[in-house]
Amino acid sequence: MAGVGKDNITVNVKEGKLHINTNKEEEVEYDETVVFHRKGISRRKGQLSFSLNDNTDVKNISSTYTDGLLRVKVPVVKPEVHNISIEVK
Repeated sequence: MAGVGKDNITVNVKEGKLHINTNKEEEVEYDETVVFHRKGISRRKGQLSFSLNDNTDVKNISSTYTDGLLRVKVPVVKPEVHNISIEVK
């Protein structure tokens, strides 16, 4: 996410999916004589979505953004295991 400011990134969970959005739109005037091969991702909108499983601890998802690197920690709760004895007759 290099070139995208921290204020232009949103991370949220909705309906069992983790959504990461970039919403940067800059109005930049360019000289007509300048030709671009690529303008880069820093001026684009974008969205990534990830499905979360039932064991995800949604309340403790956290994210950090440092030097153009977004880190999202998605903790998982270990399911309880119940041992049931079975009688064979």
